[in-house]
Amino acid sequence: MILHSFKQFNTVRLDIQSIELFLSSAVIEFGNIAFFPSSEYDKKLVKQKLLKLNPKLEILEFPDFDCSFFANLSPTSVNKSKRISTLYKLMEPKKKNTILLSSLESLIKKTIKIEDLKDLKLHLKKNNKLKYDNIINFLQRYCYEKVDFVYNPGEYAIRGEILDIFSPLHEFPIRILFDFEHIEKLNLFSTDDQLTKTQVDDYMLFLPSEFQFNEENIRCFREFFRKLNIRDKDDFYKSISNGQILPGSEQFFPILYKDFSSILNYLSDFKLVFDSSFKDDYKYLFNKEIDSLGELKSFFQKDLNFFLKSDDFIKLSDNSKILFSSNGFKDSNKNQFFFSEGLSLNKNKKQNLAKLFNFIKERKKLIFCISSKANDRKIKNIFNKMSISFSSVPLELNDILKKNLFLNIFNFDIKSSFILKSDKSEEIIFFSDQDIFDKTIKKNIGKNIKEENLIEEYSSLKYGDFIVHTDHGIGKYNGLKQKKINNVSQDFIEILYFGDDKLLIPVENLEVISKYGQGEVQVSLDKLGLQNWQQRKALVKKRIRDIASVLLKTAAERKLKKADILKPKIFEYEKFSSEFDFTETSDQIKSILQIENDLSSGQPMDRLICGDVGFGKTEIAMRAAFISVSSGYQVAIICPKLLLVNQHHETFKKRFNNFSYKIEKITRLETPKKKRN
Repeated sequence: MILHSFKQFNTVRLDIQSIELFLSSAVIEFGNIAFFPSSEYDKKLVKQKLLKLNPKLEILEFPDFDCSFFANLSPTSVNKSKRISTLYKLMEPKKKNTILLSSLESLIKKTIKIEDLKDLKLHLKKNNKLKYDNIINFLQRYCYEKVDFVYNPGEYAIRGEILDIFSPLHEFPIRILFDFEHIEKLNLFSTDDQLTKTQVDDYMLFLPSEFQFNEENIRCFREFFRKLNIRDKDDFYKSISNGQILPGSEQFFPILYKDFSSILNYLSDFKLVFDSSFKDDYKYLFNKEIDSLGELKSFFQKDLNFFLKSDDFIKLSDNSKILFSSNGFKDSNKNQFFFSEGLSLNKNKKQNLAKLFNFIKERKKLIFCISSKANDRKIKNIFNKMSISFSSVPLELNDILKKNLFLNIFNFDIKSSFILKSDKSEEIIFFSDQDIFDKTIKKNIGKNIKEENLIEEYSSLKYGDFIVHTDHGIGKYNGLKQKKINNVSQDFIEILYFGDDKLLIPVENLEVISKYGQGEVQVSLDKLGLQNWQQRKALVKKRIRDIASVLLKTAAERKLKKADILKPKIFEYEKFSSEFDFTETSDQIKSILQIENDLSSGQPMDRLICGDVGFGKTEIAMRAAFISVSSGYQVAIICPKLLLVNQHHETFKKRFNNFSYKIEKITRLETPKKKRN
């Protein structure tokens, strides 16, 4: 049993729940498919389902920019890396079995021209005579961001002879070890713990994003900035003109280049899939985007080609498209291909279960689709109790179309049941678990979050609490907000900035914010997009580096210096230790052992003991003092107040009472004679 070929059709009628089956079938027919639906959808879920149907597929994603232009914000690193890596793969020699997942809205804004991307890659190979300076020049020229530790695509870090780089073309960053002019080792490493994963022979570098600030682009930016008479963004104009690229500079992408290309120009070997209403939908989305530009609208309509006009869009897509609809087409004379249709069921789940049993009784070819392990167990228990034979092996598209298929339980999430029109004589029923079982709530477990930036529980935040965003500075917490993204409700933390600017942070991205200070504090809010915060960050980083430099120098000098080796008289020291009135805590024992090792190492000791009141710091100091005096040296205990001198004098006298060591004190109350003695 096979699906009818639909190469001769340019319109397909289907149930939307079968879209992954349709796309998988279309790839077999046309080789490469680009999917541009009018409404948003869960690309991650669609990708998972497509790979279940055909693991050999190459799935590319080209999302729309996830922020507005001229709004002082930057796209996320994930958004930038997905877009540029897809452009790279589309630019390479075309392969079959590729599906591009995008949206109609993503076609409105153009991207870099194909010609501008050629020869902009750097191939790293083991034992290659590629010079260190050449790699650094490539990273700096194409706007990789220098950081202390690499976490995101488009970043690099230098630590001595080690160079870490995260190319957007790869899942993991690379760690390069050099042997003079040669690349000695290439190791992939984890961004979670910075530890090496595996050694590789090569690694490809490419542009980190579409946002390139070379000399030509900066000249273009300056020219259009003045023509547009953009207000309240002089800080950006000055910094970009000087080659200083601040977070938020990407908002000027529409005026960075004089010429752009549509993503459609990259898709000459692709069949384009649109909604049947795509022309009207595109006009609506285009006008909405242009209207959002306000006073810049007329300039973009006349003088710039950043936005793909409706007429140009129709021309580019006209010769290689296929339309789909779940409601039929307005023109009833069109030669439609019927791919699938919804299964007529009702809200009564018991009646739907009875209908399922009827299908099985009639020996209909049926795939029961489950969306959770709980529902998997439920339906298997039901079938086993009813002595119904079934299969639950994983299915691919070719397996689904086999004639010997009868009843199969398939881990494939569909919201409602449908019938796949395979040929005139046979059909396949895809039955959704949600038509007979209550909806199962799934909980996604997110990736590990870096502890240094973590707000452990956003529920502990109060309205008005100050929050620091790593890129945008200090703002005020303004509560938890719910917004619909891709037709899915999501929770966001809203942060208020100077001038009542607002920033929404998804709750799963808490690693980018941290609470400012403790208790009641008064501080000025930062303004989104200005360079003040970045300047303060740069100043603090410089101070930290300066302090670190001094500490490293001091530590290095200390390592080179020699000190006397102090070792106590074993039996005497054991007796002194045993006279301690309390049982040592584990932390006390650890600290005492470390001090013993320090004093016997022959190097100057540099140790700070911290602890709360009453936790045994004085006993540790007395052990160190005993080792010193028993080795023939004197010990001075420095106290900040007279009261503490008297207190420690009595404590030391009592503790050293059974040993022949002299304990004295020096304060302003002692006579000069006593001090001299």
